Amino acid sequence: RLETTAAGGKKGFLVFKGCKAKKDRPARPPSLVGWDAESGTITGRTSLDGLPESIHLLEDSNRVVLAFHGESANTPAKRSPGRLEVFDASSLENERLIPLPGPIVDVVADNRSFLFALDRGTDRKKPEETLASRVYVVDPTHDGLVADLEIGVGANLLSWDDAREAFYVITRPRKDRTAAASLQMIQGSAVVAKIQLTGRPHGVVPAPDRSSYYVLEADGITVVDHDLATIERRIPLPGHATAMLFADPPTRAFVSSRNSDQVSVVDLAAGRVLADITTGRAGKKITLATAAALSPTLGPGPYTVPDPETSGFLSPDGRIAFLQNSQTLDVTAVDTRSLKVLDKFPGSMPTLVLDGTAVAAVKVKDLVLFDLETRTALP
Repeated sequence: RLETTAAGGKKGFLVFKGCKAKKDRPARPPSLVGWDAESGTITGRTSLDGLPESIHLLEDSNRVVLAFHGESANTPAKRSPGRLEVFDASSLENERLIPLPGPIVDVVADNRSFLFALDRGTDRKKPEETLASRVYVVDPTHDGLVADLEIGVGANLLSWDDAREAFYVITRPRKDRTAAASLQMIQGSAVVAKIQLTGRPHGVVPAPDRSSYYVLEADGITVVDHDLATIERRIPLPGHATAMLFADPPTRAFVSSRNSDQVSVVDLAAGRVLADITTGRAGKKITLATAAALSPTLGPGPYTVPDPETSGFLSPDGRIAFLQNSQTLDVTAVDTRSLKVLDKFPGSMPTLVLDGTAVAAVKVKDLVLFDLETRTALP
């Protein structure tokens, strides 16, 4: 069974689970398979000692890194450390094993040659049972573990930002209330900026020009300046903000809320809600709508928030926002200027733009087309 994949350029890599022995076949261990995307042929295969949780391709160093997370638990005694195994991307030779100090829950790459692994630690009411979240900075090719950064508790590691060559981490307040939540910037092997937050953050969305950052919290959005030095303002919202989709120009945004079919249109400069849009078709059970931090050019931006690949995006001219209701499995098309609903049609993300004239949404085995000129879904 195929478990996880990674691809870059003309190379692809696949991890298979393996299988137990049966009467008609021997047991097979997990395996790493190389694949040439141009010719469609398998270029190599090697057996693995265990099943990795994720795979990462570092194109600059021609290496494939498999991440074995270990056992992460909120009780310190039940934790076991993770490890990274480094393979040559051409020969699939196992070059080195890099043990990590603790278990990890997430690994992200800088798209070049470094990996950042998150150990979320533990967060207990008894201080002696609390272990801080840590970020392990790893050079898989040369130096192995190059930094072990203590960053707070309950951390979430976000994606690589090419524009600033940095990662961002959000931490939550400690249960014993001895430390506040925070947003932190990691560059190289050090935390270079940090700001304390008053709420319970769970995601951050950058302004396209990086002039500010929008921290998504349970009762609204906290706006932080570009160098993480000052909280500029708070934008109260009626629900628990889960994701954002910028309009074009990005002075307004569509913000979804947890357990709600309402998407709020927010004036980011004025800090107020302009309208609430109900997603989903009438007569359907509507419990959750999602939008996301996506750019008008389709595809996820450098930051990710919950389920960014199944959420929403703008038409190529920025005049229409497409918002998916993940429970009713349909898409609501909204005029980004008048904020009026243009149409609602069945389908789910990912959604494609066809030659700049139509949008195609997936509906089970079919494609549902939305005509960008007439601004209606086609029968």
